[in-house]
Amino acid sequence: MTFVTGSATANMRTEKKQVLRVLLIENDVALSKTLCEYLESHGYDVQLAHSGYQADRLMRRRCHHVAVLDAQLPDVSGLEWLQRYRRQSNNPLILLTSSDADVVSALESGADDCLAKPLQMSELKARIHALLRRHGTDLSWSTQTGLQPVHHESSYHAGSYRSISYRGSRFDEPV
Repeated sequence: MTFVTGSATANMRTEKKQVLRVLLIENDVALSKTLCEYLESHGYDVQLAHSGYQADRLMRRRCHHVAVLDAQLPDVSGLEWLQRYRRQSNNPLILLTSSDADVVSALESGADDCLAKPLQMSELKARIHALLRRHGTDLSWSTQTGLQPVHHESSYHAGSYRSISYRGSRFDEPV
């Protein structure tokens, strides 16, 4: 998402734009769509992956400020992907889990926070804000008056998939 002052819309190209990117790794299509729409409506640029393979590709292509990781991925365990993530990034990561056993393992493996499913969207947003504050990311855009998000088309597109194989597993990847 890009933020500009309400009176400076005409000068949008000359304004400094603050974009906060969330890397969302969630294999549940319905939940990922809901999360994308919710976070994008609150000004985040969401990059969506449905598998560890897709998340690896997104990490190489674009930087992000925080990652939200599902503990259950189709091609790799969330904890295994978390360990790979920690070797490449110090950015904050929130693990989404439905098992209490995953929480301790995730925190010991390098997760900054854990949330139990089913999720409270407002709690996820608050935890993202808290992590970004603690990691020194500038959140001044969210408290200044006159700032409005410039909404772009959602990064989630239903129905556009291609079938791929990775490490002996076959799954659909959004295009």
